Order: sequence, then structure tokens, then C-alpha cells
Amino acid sequence: MMKPLFKILIGILVLFIFIYTGIPFEVQNPKIESIFRILSFTLIFFLLFTLFKQVKKLNHSLLKFTTYVTLGLLSLLFIFGAIWNNIIVFEKNERNSWNNMQIYTNEKGTKIIRQIRETSGSIYDYRDRLVIFEFDKNNRISINTNLKDHRETWTIEDGKNN
Repeated sequence: MMKPLFKILIGILVLFIFIYTGIPFEVQNPKIESIFRILSFTLIFFLLFTLFKQVKKLNHSLLKFTTYVTLGLLSLLFIFGAIWNNIIVFEKNERNSWNNMQIYTNEKGTKIIRQIRETSGSIYDYRDRLVIFEFDKNNRISINTNLKDHRETWTIEDGKNN
């Protein structure tokens, strides 16, 4: 019983890491970005499917019920996230595109990009992305981060011209 429970706990931890980091691909071409989003969500839903299969192996009914509810809520969260983030986006516009506001670079060459997106009318979303690999200025692999957690000295570049 401990082996399936351990696998479930590790899987739930991985899902929370996915929630925290976000989809790591930022691609200018909306069709390619849609493919990457579909692949990312396919990986997540495959992990959820595997975890639901592991729950069947648990013997304790209360533990089984608790893990089913937890995985069900996580599944709903990912389904709503998939719908909210427009899995298939064939046209980029100001409503579904993140625009670079500022680019922070430290002495080591680490980049954090502060981005903005118009959600609805005068409501905007903001995020900071730690760049892991950059193909060019608009195509990169990055994860969510909080600039306040990084204590380095940063050089700030205006990203609005991009």
C-alpha cells in the first residue's frame, strides 16, 4: 500500500510544480505555440490518468476517497487552465498575447522578463518569467518566477519596443 501512495504523493508534487512553473514554452508563431500547449496538457493529463490508476491499488477506503477527491480537484484545475489559456490559439492579439514590459538582466546573464496581457477591457495580468533558454527575443523556454525572490543587481531594459 505504501508504494502506490508514495507514487501518488510524488505525482501530486509534480502537478503542483507544473502549476507553479506554468507552460514553459513562449513561441511567437501561434500554431506552433498551440502544438506545444497541447503537448504540455497531454503530458499533464497522462500523469493524472496514471495517478488515478495508482489510486485503485490503495486498500484503505478513506485514503482512496481522499486521493480521488484531491486528484479530481486537480483535474478540474488543469481542465479550467487548459480552457482559460486557449489551447488552440490561431491568431495572436492583445487579449491572448503576453507582451514584454521590462527585461531584467544580472551580471551572470540571467534574464527575467516582466510581461503584461490584457485580460478584459482595463483588467491586466502581469507575470515574471525566468528565461531558461532563448532562441531569439520572442521565442524562449521560461518558467514563472517572482522578481522579489532574486536578490541580485539587475540591469533593466525597456521591452515595450519588442
